[in-house]
Amino acid sequence: MQGSYVGRINKIIMRIISWLLIGAGIVTIAIMIFYATQMSSYQMKTMTTDYSFQVDEQFNDKLVQLKSLVRMMETDQIKGDAATLKYVDTLVEANDSLSAAYVAYADKHLVMSGGWQAPEGFDFRDRDWYKGTVDTYDIFVSDPYVDEQSGEYCITLSKRMMKDGECIGACAMDLYMGDMIKIMKNSYEGKSYA
Repeated sequence: MQGSYVGRINKIIMRIISWLLIGAGIVTIAIMIFYATQMSSYQMKTMTTDYSFQVDEQFNDKLVQLKSLVRMMETDQIKGDAATLKYVDTLVEANDSLSAAYVAYADKHLVMSGGWQAPEGFDFRDRDWYKGTVDTYDIFVSDPYVDEQSGEYCITLSKRMMKDGECIGACAMDLYMGDMIKIMKNSYEGKSYA
């Protein structure tokens, strides 16, 4: 009788130990899943923040350059088409993500990097970027549109030029959307979360 009693107690103890081990295993797996999910989420947030920072840095750099160009044009630090062309060409050459820089005067005169000349009948004053620019004091960022020259999607950053309280035109820079994607691709670490 004592042998069967000890056997039953051993079976009960073994069942309790088995259930405790199974429970501990389930809790361990749950903790591991929780921390793996948290770490993955943290890594995604970090990468997103890094990408956002890089795009913001590029954008802010262009805004500073655009404001400087406007200030120099408004104060006649750059005079004449040749000097203007030289300056906007230098801007584009120094910036991989900048596809064009230009000064567009209200009288329909345009000085564009690379010396590009608008075709007959082309009036930049009818473009959304120009209309938006002359109607605001601050920087205007256009909606994406198809660039007339390249056929690629781009956005225009622009700011109006003022002289004696009157808008005399706008300075602008074009950024291809593909270049913004390249900025993110260049920082890609080869890890995918999808």
